Amino acid sequence: GDAGAVCAVADPGGLTTRLLPVEVSLAPGPGRGQTIVDRRPRHGESEIHDGAREQALVDVGLDVDVERYVKLWLETVEGGSRS
Repeated sequence: GDAGAVCAVADPGGLTTRLLPVEVSLAPGPGRGQTIVDRRPRHGESEIHDGAREQALVDVGLDVDVERYVKLWLETVEGGSRS
């Protein structure tokens, strides 16, 4: 949630990310607004689309150092409550 996002901004070294193609579903139905990240390799896509990608490449978080972020969050919250 929000705590993880704040920790990622304060300490981006706790995240493992990778540039991947991302799109948002605009089709009607229950999936509307869903973020779609396809991690499958797409050999030949560049040639099909004249070197252009259909989806933007975005840094996608794949893993998080949970202990690091829990420690950061608790130290920050506890330090703020003592003031």
